[in-house]
Amino acid sequence: MRFIAFMLVAMFASAAHAWDVKSNVIHEGEAFIKDQASIACDGANISPDLYWGDAPEGTKSLAMIMHDPTAPKENGYYHWMVTDIPPTVKGFSQGEKLAPPIREIAGDAGYPGYVGPCPPKDSGKHFYTFTVYALDVKKIGLPPQLSPYQMHMIIQKHSIQATRVTATYQR
Repeated sequence: MRFIAFMLVAMFASAAHAWDVKSNVIHEGEAFIKDQASIACDGANISPDLYWGDAPEGTKSLAMIMHDPTAPKENGYYHWMVTDIPPTVKGFSQGEKLAPPIREIAGDAGYPGYVGPCPPKDSGKHFYTFTVYALDVKKIGLPPQLSPYQMHMIIQKHSIQATRVTATYQR
């Protein structure tokens, strides 16, 4: 009986400390609402708000990647890649200009910064995943000659835990 009580307390304690990505404009499994599509290329192309709780124990930095695995391109399309986020940072506000030590690195658009959802017209529903990685290194140090996919693989290699939210968009 004591073991069962301990397990219930452990389950509720871990649920209370869940590390989840939240947003006011991105909701798990749902389409970006047209009124909120200012984050897409059809709107103002403004980065969304993203919030997460305390990073897992042992986190030395965070990284965040916005990726469309359904894009008609090998390995999908990398829209937004952010590294060297201090573990004390708990999110970004909508349209926030990120400052050092936080580093935005070039995604598939070829330049650093946010590039909103912009699937080809009539290509159907695309999925956009925003993943926050807790990393075991203070700075990820990604060489600029790497492809976004290769950078993603290095980030995953240093990940001790990840959390994500995925929404859809179509034009």
